[in-house]
Amino acid sequence: MKLSKTRILTLLGAAALLATSPASARPVPLCETTIFSPGDVPVLQNLNDGTPLELGAKFQSSVAGNVIGARMYVGASNNAPCTATLWTSAGVPLASAVFPPFAGPGWNEVLFSSPVPINANQTYVISQYSSGGWYESTHNGFDSPVLSPPLRGLGSGEDGPNGLYRYGAGGGFPTNSYLNSNYSVDVVFESPCDDFDLSWWTIDCGGGSSTDGTFIINGTSGQPDAGRMTGGLYFSLVGGFWGAAGAAPSCPADFNDDGLVDDEDFVLFATMYDILDCAAIAMPPGCPADLNGDFLVDDADFVIFVDAYNELLCP
Repeated sequence: MKLSKTRILTLLGAAALLATSPASARPVPLCETTIFSPGDVPVLQNLNDGTPLELGAKFQSSVAGNVIGARMYVGASNNAPCTATLWTSAGVPLASAVFPPFAGPGWNEVLFSSPVPINANQTYVISQYSSGGWYESTHNGFDSPVLSPPLRGLGSGEDGPNGLYRYGAGGGFPTNSYLNSNYSVDVVFESPCDDFDLSWWTIDCGGGSSTDGTFIINGTSGQPDAGRMTGGLYFSLVGGFWGAAGAAPSCPADFNDDGLVDDEDFVLFATMYDILDCAAIAMPPGCPADLNGDFLVDDADFVIFVDAYNELLCP
């Protein structure tokens, strides 16, 4: 596909605008984090002590951010309405929301009406109230901290006991604890994404694709004859980038491999931008301009390319 003069001028104008914009004016990618993964399943399920109850957990974040919702594990028998509440460590409610109907077993999630900002390294409590009295539990689940950076489910003794409960209709701030039990109540936290550090060496990924959080790695790495591959909001890789003698990484935006990210690379990027879909037949092999690994060459990749274009010289 031939790139029109109008399209090239549009791209050049956008590049000039981005080059003169302060970094603070550009959107900061946000990542969601939870304490527990989808595969974390409570040991004891479908428990009921014959009374409504509120169950919760203390947690902290190592960075400031927003709590946008809550999660709870729902057993097969837990079909009663449940309400999530976020509290300060002193018992002041900050937000609440009713979980949607959900047929367990599995994790159910609800978002608060608006994000709730929280401070770094400060204790908060996330809880759920079960009017039907059903709950799930893993005894001694908080004997030690549960780590999911930047979140930390506090271990017993870090800020008093953890694994909290309160009996009674209407619920309320839970303060009692039994065996540091994990009642599978979780928080949905949003904060700026961390840079991804590739500090390990890979001999052969074997091709294919692997994902984790906000980054994707495609192709084969650590092999001198491997082809180009890209991935992630914060990094891009070139297959075989260590080379036979552990050479420094190449520039992902240096499409012609001349050590510069210059006008020639801009023309190559603009051509791939016009094609858009990495699966298109016209797209060059490996879709090298897909700098964030989402299988499209779009505006998000353009922002990444302009940053490299402004630097000109490859590292």
